[in-house]
Amino acid sequence: MKKALDAFLSRPEYANLTAVKDGHVYIINGNLRNDATKGLIGAAYLAKIFHPDIVDLDPEELHQVYLHKFLGLDYDLNSHGVFIYPPLIKVQGELEGVPDRYYEMAEDASAKKS
Repeated sequence: MKKALDAFLSRPEYANLTAVKDGHVYIINGNLRNDATKGLIGAAYLAKIFHPDIVDLDPEELHQVYLHKFLGLDYDLNSHGVFIYPPLIKVQGELEGVPDRYYEMAEDASAKKS
């Protein structure tokens, strides 16, 4: 996903976009926007991206409940999958959208944006 994001960010026609200049460009997994149910989960991730200070929800928790309760899947989002990139830092040591084991990498990327 990093290569895809870098390819997008390097396109000269996007260079003057505020989101590109400010480092606020994200890739979201297509499965989170292609149907009504997962579209709601995708909307929760997007709400957290667009309004992190005012949105009081945990999109990853919502996503996990959806997988377990409604799909009956034994799938741990903290062990598998990348659903947004770059990931959102939830709190120290915890990420939204990717397994927490990638925290240090996400923290380094976040520091480079600043």
